[in-house]
Amino acid sequence: MIHVRIRKVLLSYGLLMPAFLISTVLIFFPLLVTLSNSMRPGASMNFAKNWEIPLSLSRYGSVLTESRTWIILGRSFVYLLGSLIPSYLLGLFTALLLNRNFAGRRVFRTLAILPWTIPGVVASIMFVWMFDSTYGVVNFILTRLGIIHDYKAWFYDTSLVMFSVILPTIWKGYPFFTISILAALQSIPLDYYEAAEVDGCGAIRKFLYITWPGIQETSILALILNGLWSFRVFDIIYSTTKGGPNDATTTIAIQIYNEAFQYFDINKASVLGVVAFFVSAVIVCIFYPLMSKETQI
Repeated sequence: MIHVRIRKVLLSYGLLMPAFLISTVLIFFPLLVTLSNSMRPGASMNFAKNWEIPLSLSRYGSVLTESRTWIILGRSFVYLLGSLIPSYLLGLFTALLLNRNFAGRRVFRTLAILPWTIPGVVASIMFVWMFDSTYGVVNFILTRLGIIHDYKAWFYDTSLVMFSVILPTIWKGYPFFTISILAALQSIPLDYYEAAEVDGCGAIRKFLYITWPGIQETSILALILNGLWSFRVFDIIYSTTKGGPNDATTTIAIQIYNEAFQYFDINKASVLGVVAFFVSAVIVCIFYPLMSKETQI
């Protein structure tokens, strides 16, 4: 019996090993190359010659002492928080709504997750059309309602452009929260709500003492995953503004692309990539213990 179990274990690991090795190569080799390039001084796009340059931390010193680097990081966090918090609140509201029993619930559940399946470039083009300064439907509606008096150049005005790129990010990101929270809501026993009604609890108390504890762990995990996605968003911003106007929407992802493929400095782009990776790791280290704590409770 013991030999049979050992064979099953070895067979299981043997079947998993090819996928594990391929995944390891695809993940760790690019990280190794990025880390190596970030420690090579000078601007270069020649990967073969990069390995011949002695290792140095001088590029980190020059990048981290540039005020523009910190401005870009600050702008990245504005974009992150501006898209993450509304996405979560909208996803939470949609999940609570779709968790109710009503006619056509399955149809509305399907419609609610459609934005998540649409590529970021397509979503960006849709919003560019809707917010166009000449024929955009958003300007038309807002002027008819008297909210604005003149058509706004949403994607060309530095005071409005960040808001304009955050909106499609919210629209594309909220279905992820809807799906995650809805799945957690389905796992909460209905008996809890029935007992709360017998005790005379209102909707707010039901949410605070039944719903929220049931979805808290899922919410934290979804916030971490969606936050990491929002921090590295490239397609939505690049396809709408390319980081402009006047760098008003240049986030860390856009700057990495610019350094590599506009200024042809792959080493500086690698430094920024390592910085972005470090910031993402810090975000995970801050929020993951909260989820672990809830799991232990």
